[in-house]
Amino acid sequence: MRVAIDVAGLDGLWWRAERPVRREVPEHPTLFALTGALRLGAPLERTDFLVKPGPGAPYVIPRLLEEARAVAVVSTVEIGTHTGYVVAYFAPADATRRPTNEWGTDTYRVRTPRGLGWGTVDQETRDFALRPWIERKRLRWIAPGDATLTPREGEPDCPYLDIAGPREPQRIQYGRAW
Repeated sequence: MRVAIDVAGLDGLWWRAERPVRREVPEHPTLFALTGALRLGAPLERTDFLVKPGPGAPYVIPRLLEEARAVAVVSTVEIGTHTGYVVAYFAPADATRRPTNEWGTDTYRVRTPRGLGWGTVDQETRDFALRPWIERKRLRWIAPGDATLTPREGEPDCPYLDIAGPREPQRIQYGRAW
């Protein structure tokens, strides 16, 4: 399964927090959420629109992993001069799936009998302590640069542990970050 992300930089409309322009994510029997974080590089892009790339270090959302069979996979993607940390959440098709806002937005997509709709989650608890989730086999990771995208288990050599960076959501607009 592939999900399109604008990796050229933060000035593309994929990163516009309100009304982003994105391809519809194909239905997948196990993928139910996609979140992320971004370690900012320089220079920052100048945009008229607000960009909400998340915190500066990878994290998981504990409530999404409460389902006994849910797991997350963290990986790295270079986005212009920045380093993105993608976190994809998976659960069996018959599992309870509670959505969260899509990476970079304040909404999530939902299918309704009348077509595609939108919902929102006001606030989420983020857990940056990834080691316990790896130990509990709820978090897997893909090594940066691994073209095979092979999920790995266990913490030895895991590059996502203890990454420094802001733990609060970042905002970017007009070439400034706050």
